[in-house]
Amino acid sequence: HIVIIMCRSNSTVENDTVSEGSDSTGRISTISAVSSSTAVAETVLLHSTTSTTLTTAAVTLPSSKKQPVGPMTRADVLQRSDPETLCLIIVDDKVYDCTQWQHRHPGGYLTIRALCGKDATDAFTYSHPKFVKDRMLASFFYADLIQTTKGQPNNKSKADKYNDEATVAFRELTEKMEEAGMFETDLTFYYKKAAVYSCMFLLVLAGVLCSDKLWIHALSGALLGLFWQQMAFVGHDLGHNSMTHNLQVDSFWGIIVGNLMTGVSMAWWKRSHNVHHVVTNSCDYDPDIQHLPVMAVDPTFFSQPLFSTYTNRYLQVDELSHFLV
Repeated sequence: HIVIIMCRSNSTVENDTVSEGSDSTGRISTISAVSSSTAVAETVLLHSTTSTTLTTAAVTLPSSKKQPVGPMTRADVLQRSDPETLCLIIVDDKVYDCTQWQHRHPGGYLTIRALCGKDATDAFTYSHPKFVKDRMLASFFYADLIQTTKGQPNNKSKADKYNDEATVAFRELTEKMEEAGMFETDLTFYYKKAAVYSCMFLLVLAGVLCSDKLWIHALSGALLGLFWQQMAFVGHDLGHNSMTHNLQVDSFWGIIVGNLMTGVSMAWWKRSHNVHHVVTNSCDYDPDIQHLPVMAVDPTFFSQPLFSTYTNRYLQVDELSHFLV
């Protein structure tokens, strides 16, 4: 559930192994690639949004098939972008072509498509370690972005028509939290939680196996529900790779806590949750708010037909939906 294997012939990578992880601020997943002269097997561990341990080396990235063009405006980027044929995103003051990369992206192709033609600066910066931008992003360069104001490049630290006050304040707050070490984990917190949750589960087993009384079984069931709910919190942290900040370790325990103990696939959860964080509360992109026909969190679901890019279908609005909502 956690690993996707892809094979292709005539690899451009020769006997390289790369593990891509996050920095101390924490935000991404891992790719491991090992190849031979005739084929390459790429193991893509699904995306998580916190740090991992970086181990080495270089990987040949698929550069854009399209040749770089002259400077573009934001309107040009939006107009020319197409998820299938020319998937362009903006990061800082440059435009990048992710058409070929999107299906190899550790965070899933939906996260890239959700930002196709748009400014992905914040989503990219806070979902990747710094080395991705420093070493890899240039491989996808497509065009320079025309400056927003004559004589002045895009300024991430000042509010303007593209960076509102809330966005600038978010960047400043995140920087302060990183400097204060607030994204670093105190593992003693989880050690204590592990002891408490182990006792909860043992009490459930004792109540079910050591008693025939109905009320004890009922209490055991309630306690089991509480145990599962707490496991969901732990699984969330592991899915974000925010416990040990080592992708392999957090993925292993994520499968134990998620798949084995609660029946929630961590691969499925990451695939949907990554999109949720990139385009939070977008009615057509965010699967975490697409609840029809049971509920609707926004009038938009009823005001117009909406196509879910996650489920790849139109969200059904019928009499049952109107009745339940």
